Amino acid sequence: MYKKVDGGRKNLTAYYHERTAQVCADYLIPHIKPDSKILDVGCGPGSITKDLANLAPSGTTVGVDYSSTVVSQARASYPLPNLTFEVGNALKLEFPDNSFDIVHCHCVLEHLSGSGPKEAMKEFHRVCRPGGVVAVCDCNTETAKWEDANDGMLDYWKHAEEATYRTGTHPHAGYELARDALEAKFARVEAKNAVLQVNVPVGGPCAPGEGEDFCLRLEMGTLEQIREWDKAFKEWEKNGGRGWFFETVQLLAWKE
Repeated sequence: MYKKVDGGRKNLTAYYHERTAQVCADYLIPHIKPDSKILDVGCGPGSITKDLANLAPSGTTVGVDYSSTVVSQARASYPLPNLTFEVGNALKLEFPDNSFDIVHCHCVLEHLSGSGPKEAMKEFHRVCRPGGVVAVCDCNTETAKWEDANDGMLDYWKHAEEATYRTGTHPHAGYELARDALEAKFARVEAKNAVLQVNVPVGGPCAPGEGEDFCLRLEMGTLEQIREWDKAFKEWEKNGGRGWFFETVQLLAWKE
């Protein structure tokens, strides 16, 4: 199954504005009721969260993100009456037990280190009400492929994967979702694979500014290497390249 998200911006946060529930959370939509209480964990600038709120107009939707900057952006972008955004931590959600009918989380757990994904899944279980559902989609980044990638891009991706392992995060988070959900004591778990195709905001992942700083912070390479990768991405874009795709796992887990 191929799903397409159009980017076309120059930084990652701007790309996140382009995500929609219809593309990123289609597997969850049949389970949303007009009066559902929904929590979106790791909501970013809120485009998916906004769609979830519109699908539950008589309910309430809360978006939570670790970054106060993107929470402020989300509040300014989507002032809906049934939608709020809060700064929060997936590992310690500031909500009582059994608060939500639906807990949603898109491509967040892969970025958590150590036991973070397991702890987050336990928190999702805690704040979900009995009979409610938790929906989590996460990547298996080793499957990522750039369309018609050149040598510079492949070298970038090799160093990016190495940096991921060094930081102790979870590039195979998608593969681990069902196991983590069962360990968190969900009563029923369903998981399926999907291939997500993304038209990336190139200038790209290692462009001067946000991208370059990110690569340096992760010690992916020298400044000279990073700028060579940037040239490779720009050349690829000039020749018509834009897309990449990767395997994800979409999990639905019901609380007893």
